[in-house]
Amino acid sequence: MVYKDYYKTLQVKKNATQKEIKKAFRKLAAKYHPDKNPGDKEAEEKFKEINEAHEVLSDPEKRKQYDQIDADHVRFQQSSGPGNRQYSFSGNDFSGFDSSDFGNYSSFFEQFFGGQTDFRNSFNARRRTSGFQEKPQTVEANLQVSFNDAFFGKRTTFIFEGEKLRINLKPGTYDGLSLKLKNKGLAQRGFAKRGDLIIHIKVQDHPIFKKKDLDLIIEKKIDIYTALIGGEIHVPTPDGEVKLKIPAGTDYGAKLRIKGKGFPAYGNKNSRGNLIVVVKFKTPKVTRPEGQKLVLNLKELNRS
Repeated sequence: MVYKDYYKTLQVKKNATQKEIKKAFRKLAAKYHPDKNPGDKEAEEKFKEINEAHEVLSDPEKRKQYDQIDADHVRFQQSSGPGNRQYSFSGNDFSGFDSSDFGNYSSFFEQFFGGQTDFRNSFNARRRTSGFQEKPQTVEANLQVSFNDAFFGKRTTFIFEGEKLRINLKPGTYDGLSLKLKNKGLAQRGFAKRGDLIIHIKVQDHPIFKKKDLDLIIEKKIDIYTALIGGEIHVPTPDGEVKLKIPAGTDYGAKLRIKGKGFPAYGNKNSRGNLIVVVKFKTPKVTRPEGQKLVLNLKELNRS
């Protein structure tokens, strides 16, 4: 769904008076009226757009709300599936999309003026719908959180339906976790009670750690000499560097475990998985005769 520029539709400036809006509407409505354009689908759609723009801009309350949406730089994207109302937030900018067919009104109109909704901050949401809405609407949301916020836990604040809501992400928050906020969804017209807000957590990938269950996996490059004779290296973890001993004769691709330095169990930061260090090294090119001789000597020593 795309953002609707109602001022552009009516060909008026943003500071146009109600009289100017009414005059522009009458002129365009007369031009694109279906009676004057029988069988012209393009004119019919244009007529609907003009009516929709007039309904918003001729109503002071709706116009005020619409101008606020524009001021917040609302961005809209195309939905990938029909029948779901979805909202997506990043920072304090809101972008949403809704692929539903609302007859004479666009999904943009229905989203902001059909249900009188207000959204900001950082998640993706969609209404659960099935035919007529005879009860408060439950809203589902995809909330993206950083790896570190999921690891350490964090209080997240956002605004939904004009209300400031808080979610306490516990340490060990995992991808796919669902949290329910009762009576924080959307209210159906005629109902005082709101539906529930269900938030599905989406944890962003970390640039160096891969997560498998509660274990974290990291690749670490060492030199071949440390692999041959052993040594000590520093390995990063989410909460700081630790030392790791490399046994002599470590193979390429060997997996060394650092106990208790993995991902926390949900809600229990004292129970953690392990950090698995996958050892990688590059074989040096030995071209000089004296170097080749040393390699042969090492080979002979290894046989004995």
